[in-house]
Amino acid sequence: GGWTVAETGGASAQRWTPAVEAGAVHAVLGDADGRPFFATSSGLLHLDDGVLRPVKLPGLEETAVTSLYRDSRDRLWLGLESGGAAHLQDGVLIRPEGAEDLGRSAVVAIAEDQRGRLWFGTDRQGAFRWDGEHWQPFALAQGLPSDTVESLMVDSNDHVWIATFGHGVSQLLTEAFELFTPEHGLLRPEVLAMAPGGDGSLLVGMLKGGMQSFDGKTFSTPAVNESLASPDVTSLLRSRDGALWIGTFRGGVLRQAGGRIERFTSHEGLVHDGVLSLMEDREGRIWISTIRGVSRFDGKDFFNLTPADGLEAPWVYSLTEDAEGGLWMATSGGGIARWDGSSLTHYQQADGLASNRAYAVRQDFRGLLWIATDNGLSRFNGREFTTYHRRHGLGNLNLYLLHLDREGHLWVGGEAGLDRLTLDSAGEPMEIRHYGRDEGFLGIETNQNAIYEDAEGILWIGSRGLARYDRREDREEAAPPRIYLTGLRLFFQPVDWSAASEPQSPWFGLPRDPVLPHDRNHLTFDFLGISRGGSGEILYQYRMDGLDSRWSPPTAQRQAVFSSLPPGEYTFSVRASQDGEHWTEPPASLPLEIRPPFWRAPWFLAFSVCAAALGIYAFDRSRRALALRRQRQLEAEVALRTEQLQLAKEAAEMASRAKSQFLANMTHELK
Repeated sequence: GGWTVAETGGASAQRWTPAVEAGAVHAVLGDADGRPFFATSSGLLHLDDGVLRPVKLPGLEETAVTSLYRDSRDRLWLGLESGGAAHLQDGVLIRPEGAEDLGRSAVVAIAEDQRGRLWFGTDRQGAFRWDGEHWQPFALAQGLPSDTVESLMVDSNDHVWIATFGHGVSQLLTEAFELFTPEHGLLRPEVLAMAPGGDGSLLVGMLKGGMQSFDGKTFSTPAVNESLASPDVTSLLRSRDGALWIGTFRGGVLRQAGGRIERFTSHEGLVHDGVLSLMEDREGRIWISTIRGVSRFDGKDFFNLTPADGLEAPWVYSLTEDAEGGLWMATSGGGIARWDGSSLTHYQQADGLASNRAYAVRQDFRGLLWIATDNGLSRFNGREFTTYHRRHGLGNLNLYLLHLDREGHLWVGGEAGLDRLTLDSAGEPMEIRHYGRDEGFLGIETNQNAIYEDAEGILWIGSRGLARYDRREDREEAAPPRIYLTGLRLFFQPVDWSAASEPQSPWFGLPRDPVLPHDRNHLTFDFLGISRGGSGEILYQYRMDGLDSRWSPPTAQRQAVFSSLPPGEYTFSVRASQDGEHWTEPPASLPLEIRPPFWRAPWFLAFSVCAAALGIYAFDRSRRALALRRQRQLEAEVALRTEQLQLAKEAAEMASRAKSQFLANMTHELK
């Protein structure tokens, strides 16, 4: 019978009656005058003179509207249940070109980023970004955990957040990477080589797929594919004279120049038909590495280097020319070797190289040589080797490719993604940034020597598909992660702190400045860092002021345990980082107190001192009284004995006098 809408604070309400049966309401958005539009299962409704009336436009007949959004150009956008999106302009419904890419999925959410690009979330095809010309999908294939989008938003830092059904909220960390797979028209996912096409396109070589041309939107098969003797294209090279060189694993090398195609195999002098890489030196000669050594072609003849010439391992994966014109070779099992035009010099693990299995070699403008091995990255300055491993920040150890880009970064690819090294003037890594699945590089494992930088600085990487990296879309300076204390447990068991004190956080229910008895001193702090656009694993440091003011070593563990905390006042603090340098400020903290047992309390100690003093005083008084009593008793006994002796003396004297008198009387009578 109508809708009741409460105004801000719920202090008043208005009741509106729709002119038609509206059904479910999916979204509400006000116009310039504050009158609301309603997206409903019956179409778009607008408040007019207190009545909700349907907006009747061509293309909206009986079409459910599932979302509404007003962009920075004041255009009202409608997400349609039947698929696609459109905006109102001067009373006309306009569908943007290419909106059919949204398919038949309902557009359930719309947002705009700070660059004016629109984001559309669908219920079956993930999210799409539209820059006014092109539509870019962000779905399962691009790393979104689900294709069923429920809502999306762009925060104040221009980060895109996408909520999906059953998988929570995902943050789009970077838009720098895009992965092209067989779903986009690629014949095979194993991309091994890239080179520029003559018409501005990109040529792609694949394992068991031959070659394709890619114009940025679609893949096509060039005519030269029919001339390939092997479908395994391992290397592509566009030489300075404009010719295209194609290396295959079983069919040798093809050279295409204009309409002419030449084939070079072992019959023409190539050391072997199993080609691994191609390189052009400063004199325009083509070097070809194979599984049986290296060939050099000067346009007429081949010159070969094999184990018979001193090469210690026949499989040569990579070639590069140094500043002095020497040729460096990365071999499988023989380390690296340098050919100076007349002799070979080998450098192996015994000389300091990380491993004898080397897959790629490059020299930078400083003259430093970089070597990718199956045991880390080595750097050679002409005298000694320096090797970098995971402990130095590398995300890979088994490395397959190297590339020095036009900005001086060293790119290292391996089985676990890409690492980008920023080097100082001495060639020391100042920063190592890893790109894996979490950073948008979905191909994960890179392929041998499969990297190419085009004229616009775009990197193309061969992996499980063709990956495109645009540094302009890469967020270099992301804020440190947000850090939250999520729990405080006693003896590893959760506690309902709401019954004990006022919660500190309504989300996590932590206590405010908890005070605990001495026998509840085994504490476990749980915490969580939320990325704000950085790359890499979130690391944590914590400390307990009052016990130890030093930060703990960085750890990926999201808990800290303190057992048998002595009584005292403490403050637990925790911070987070994704690069090990920029940490959350201020850290999350929680003051707390462990109370001592009553026998260690000041009042008990004071009472004990007083009681002891009183005891000593009472004992002393008792001792003195006893001594006095004993003294008096002794004095009484002495007096009594003295009296007794006096009486005995007097009795003796009387007896003596009586005896004397008796004797005197007897004498007198005898006379």
